[in-house]
Amino acid sequence: MKASKIALLAATVISVPTAYAASPDFNYVEGGYAKIDVDNSDYEPDGFKVSGSALVGKNVFVNGSYTDTSDEINNSDIDFNQLSLGIGYRMAASSNTDVYGVVSYEEAELEDYDENGYGLTAGIRSRVTPNIELDGGVSYIDLDDDDDTYLNLGASYYFTPEAAVSVSYRTSDDNDIMGVSARYSF
Repeated sequence: MKASKIALLAATVISVPTAYAASPDFNYVEGGYAKIDVDNSDYEPDGFKVSGSALVGKNVFVNGSYTDTSDEINNSDIDFNQLSLGIGYRMAASSNTDVYGVVSYEEAELEDYDENGYGLTAGIRSRVTPNIELDGGVSYIDLDDDDDTYLNLGASYYFTPEAAVSVSYRTSDDNDIMGVSARYSF
């Protein structure tokens, strides 16, 4: 009898988030703080990031981001900027979870040196409760002279259906990128 009560309680706890959670959000704009930690270097630029995403069909979306960071090395301010513009496709894995893929144009600029290329991302996004959305994925970025694979992690807490705060973490063999932002969903 005790085992069946525990099983019933566990089933209830597991099913509640699915029963009440909304679908993941692909219509938003956000802005906030970004910090890059470059491995084996004193260069650790920080600054701002703006990004957004919009559905252009039931499953097709466009997204973009721009990051403007800088750090001072030897009394010189060194700027590092990144731009990403992509188109993606999402598929529902459940009522509150989507898997997605993105193909993107990528640009990185360190002072006067520019690199252009492409990115490929595969991920999963889930609204685990009505207020919490989790995002995880893997990205491959290929620029002119460099390529890298990133692990992407993110979480958003929704105060209202439109307003949220988001945190993100992206890591590769060469650097870590952290961010905190305010999000508006439409």
